[in-house]
Amino acid sequence: MQQDLWEKKSLKELGYIGLGVDDGWQACGDGVGGGFHDELGYPLLDMARFPDLHGMVKEVHNLGLKAGWYFNNCWCSTPELTTWLNVGGHPKQDVISWYLMDLML
Repeated sequence: MQQDLWEKKSLKELGYIGLGVDDGWQACGDGVGGGFHDELGYPLLDMARFPDLHGMVKEVHNLGLKAGWYFNNCWCSTPELTTWLNVGGHPKQDVISWYLMDLML
């Protein structure tokens, strides 16, 4: 493959339709029981890592791409993933949170 094929090509031109935050968005340890969910079960965003979520998503959209999120937690070293899988975790609150965030962005 020629090197110049990759020069001056955007992700969209290369066939990508979106960018996703895989993991690391969670405020590990800030939630109930050392997890990343508040007392009502809603996920907590790590504001030090993502201080301007709106700006980040806007930049992705300006590139002609969609922004996405990975919900399964592997980043935090907590038993929360096991709890989520075994007893249902907080799927309702997770979906509500990201749905509302999508509306705001």
